[in-house]
Amino acid sequence: MNLCTRCGKVRIVVKTYKEIIGNSKVTCTDTSCPDPVCQAIVDKQLAKEKDVRLQAASFAIARGFRNKGR
Repeated sequence: MNLCTRCGKVRIVVKTYKEIIGNSKVTCTDTSCPDPVCQAIVDKQLAKEKDVRLQAASFAIARGFRNKGR
Protein backbone atom coordinates (compact mmCIF):
# COMPACT_ATOMS: atom_id res chain seq x y z
CA MET A 1 0.00 0.00 0.00
CA ASN A 2 1.38 3.39 -1.04
CA LEU A 3 0.12 6.45 0.83
CA CYS A 4 0.14 10.07 -0.30
CA THR A 5 2.92 11.98 1.46
CA ARG A 6 0.68 15.00 1.98
CA CYS A 7 -2.85 13.78 2.80
CA GLY A 8 -2.31 10.09 3.64
CA LYS A 9 -4.86 8.71 1.16
CA VAL A 10 -4.06 5.50 -0.69
CA ARG A 11 -2.38 6.41 -4.00
CA ILE A 12 -3.68 4.97 -7.28
CA VAL A 13 -1.49 3.37 -9.97
CA VAL A 14 -1.44 5.54 -13.08
CA LYS A 15 1.13 3.69 -15.17
CA THR A 16 3.34 0.61 -14.87
CA TYR A 17 6.16 -0.08 -17.30
CA LYS A 18 9.31 -2.18 -17.55
CA GLU A 19 12.69 -1.00 -18.72
CA ILE A 20 16.09 -2.59 -19.01
CA ILE A 21 18.97 -0.83 -17.27
CA GLY A 22 22.27 -2.54 -17.94
CA ASN A 23 21.60 -6.24 -17.33
CA SER A 24 18.64 -5.64 -15.01
CA LYS A 25 14.95 -5.55 -15.84
CA VAL A 26 13.27 -2.86 -13.72
CA THR A 27 9.52 -2.43 -13.19
CA CYS A 28 8.55 1.22 -12.69
CA THR A 29 5.19 2.29 -11.28
CA ASP A 30 3.84 5.84 -11.46
CA THR A 31 1.27 6.60 -8.77
CA SER A 32 -0.94 9.58 -8.06
CA CYS A 33 -3.07 10.89 -5.22
CA PRO A 34 -6.79 10.40 -5.91
CA ASP A 35 -7.32 14.09 -4.97
CA PRO A 36 -6.20 16.18 -7.99
CA VAL A 37 -5.69 19.35 -5.92
CA CYS A 38 -3.44 17.49 -3.49
CA GLN A 39 -1.51 15.89 -6.37
CA ALA A 40 -0.90 19.31 -7.93
CA ILE A 41 0.56 20.57 -4.64
CA VAL A 42 2.75 17.47 -4.31
CA ASP A 43 3.97 17.90 -7.91
CA LYS A 44 4.99 21.50 -7.16
CA GLN A 45 6.83 20.42 -4.00
CA LEU A 46 8.66 17.65 -5.89
CA ALA A 47 9.63 20.07 -8.67
CA LYS A 48 11.12 22.47 -6.09
CA GLU A 49 13.06 19.63 -4.44
CA LYS A 50 14.36 18.49 -7.84
CA ASP A 51 15.55 22.03 -8.64
CA VAL A 52 17.40 22.20 -5.31
CA ARG A 53 19.10 18.84 -5.97
CA LEU A 54 20.11 19.84 -9.51
CA GLN A 55 21.46 23.17 -8.29
CA ALA A 56 23.47 21.48 -5.54
CA ALA A 57 24.89 18.99 -8.04
CA SER A 58 25.91 21.75 -10.46
CA PHE A 59 27.61 23.65 -7.60
CA ALA A 60 29.48 20.49 -6.62
CA ILE A 61 30.69 19.98 -10.18
CA ALA A 62 31.79 23.62 -10.44
CA ARG A 63 33.56 23.36 -7.09
CA GLY A 64 35.38 20.26 -8.33
CA PHE A 65 36.62 22.09 -11.42
CA ARG A 66 37.81 25.02 -9.30
CA ASN A 67 39.67 22.69 -6.93
CA LYS A 68 41.41 20.88 -9.80
CA GLY A 69 43.02 24.15 -10.88
CA ARG A 70 44.85 24.61 -7.58
